[in-house]
Amino acid sequence: MLGKKEVKLECEESKRLIELLKATFNEPRISEVLGCNRLLCIADSTGTISVYCLKHSMSNLIKLVLESNLPAILKPQGHAGILLGTFTKGKVQLSLHLAYTLATRVSEKSFMPKRGVIVVNWRGEKAFTFSKPVSSQDYRVLGASKTNIYLVLSAQGDPLGWGTINSHRKLVPLIDSGWFLRAGG
Repeated sequence: MLGKKEVKLECEESKRLIELLKATFNEPRISEVLGCNRLLCIADSTGTISVYCLKHSMSNLIKLVLESNLPAILKPQGHAGILLGTFTKGKVQLSLHLAYTLATRVSEKSFMPKRGVIVVNWRGEKAFTFSKPVSSQDYRVLGASKTNIYLVLSAQGDPLGWGTINSHRKLVPLIDSGWFLRAGG
């Protein structure tokens, strides 16, 4: 586990996150799908750890910065790659940036997940983006996820966020695209 205000290439949380994604989508090559050469972990002053996917050229630059004795102000601040998710008190929250990236790969046909995707109809999309549970008649599961975490897409293939299915078969948003607007983004 990282200490507060620590920056590091690879960490226990980054390994956990990649394993979660592999299990969710039944995709052992998820790092390649995302174009990750390395993973960057950044812990803030509250202990929240953000995990980023780095491309090859950026990972070499970050490695040089981390190995140098440059002042802390030059340390990477998280604009180095795709934010995969954050860990707060050990609990993971996948990012909207990751949802967008994976949806783009699906539309390009460079990622064809075997499971872990839900497509919602118009009524489901409206409910989901307002952080409301979605009735089972308003979504279609494209392969059950072992982790019960799903990438949620509109019928047009637009990323809406991440959800889970509760015991009443309702799709419950974990984070949705409307969150960004409600949070003042």
